[in-house]
Amino acid sequence: IIAEQRGDAHEAERRYRQAVVEGNSWAGYDLAYLLASEGRLDDAEAAYRTATGRGGGEAFEPIGVMLSDRQDYWAEESFRRAVAAGVRSAYESYGTFLRQRGRFDEAAAMYERAIEAGVGYAAFHYGDMLTDLARYEEAEAVYCRALPYEGVENHLAHLRLRVGKEREAEEIWRTAVAEGDTNAMRDYGWYLFQRGAERDGLHLLEGAAEAGDTGAHRYLGLTYAELGRVEEAEEQFRLGIEGYDTHAHIELADLLTRLERFGEAGAHYRRAIDQHEDVPLAHYRLGLLLGREGRVQEAEAHLRTALELGDEELRRQARDALARFHS
Repeated sequence: IIAEQRGDAHEAERRYRQAVVEGNSWAGYDLAYLLASEGRLDDAEAAYRTATGRGGGEAFEPIGVMLSDRQDYWAEESFRRAVAAGVRSAYESYGTFLRQRGRFDEAAAMYERAIEAGVGYAAFHYGDMLTDLARYEEAEAVYCRALPYEGVENHLAHLRLRVGKEREAEEIWRTAVAEGDTNAMRDYGWYLFQRGAERDGLHLLEGAAEAGDTGAHRYLGLTYAELGRVEEAEEQFRLGIEGYDTHAHIELADLLTRLERFGEAGAHYRRAIDQHEDVPLAHYRLGLLLGREGRVQEAEAHLRTALELGDEELRRQARDALARFHS
C-alpha cells in the first residue's frame, strides 16, 4: 500500500503478489484494484478470482465498483464485461454508474434490464433518479413495480413529500413503520423531529438505530446535537462512521469544529474525501477550516473543488468564501 501511495506501481504489485502467496486474501483485492486502474483487466480478474474464488463477470462487477471513484474509463469497461457475461446485479451497478455521470437515458435502460432480470432493488435507484429529474408519474410507476420488495414504501413516501402531499407521505410512513421498515423509521423520525415533534421523532430514530439501521446513527447524532446532548451526538456519529457512512465523517467534523477541536475536525473532513473524492460539502467545509488556520492555498484548492462539484447554493457559498480571501 505504501509503495502504491508513493507511485511505485511495480514495487506495489510485487509486494501484493508476495502477500497473496503468503495467504493474505485482502492483498488480492488491493492487487486487483491496482491492476484494473492500469487497464490490466484480465490480470485484475485473475487476482480477484484468487482472492475470492469468483472470476469472470462476477469479478468484473466489483472491480468496476472499486474503480468508479477514480478511473471512469476502466470502470465502465469492467461493467460492460460484467453485463456481457450476464451478471444480473451488474445491470443495476452499471445503471448507477451511468446515473452518477448524468447519462440518464443509458442508466434507465440498464435499470430496466435489471428489473426484468429480477433485481428488484434496481427499481429503488431508478425511481429515485426519475424523482430527481422531476418525472414524478414515471417514478411512481417504477416504485409500484417494486412493491413486493421491502423498503419501497419509504421511497414512495419521499415522492409524496416531494410533490407536497405530506399527509399521504405520513400515512405511507406509518404503514411502513408498523411493518418494521427501519429505513422508514429513520426517515419518518427525522421528518417528525424537524417539524417539531421532537419526542416522537427521537423515539423512531432510536428505534431504527437499535434495530440495526446504520444510517440512523448520523440522523440520531444530528438530533442529539440540536438538543445539546453533545457527547451522545459524537458517539452516534462515530457509530455511523463504523458503518461506512461518509456523511457521518462530515457531521462529526462539523460538531468538532463547533467544539473548537479543529485538528480532529480536519482529519474527519479528509477521511470523508478519502472515501469519496466527489463529496463537495466535505471540500467546502475543509476549505473554510483551512482558511481559518491561514492555510490559504490549500483552502482555495478545496473551495474550487466544491465550486466545481457542488449544487447552485454550495457554489455560491464557495465563491463567497474565495472572494473573502482576496478582499
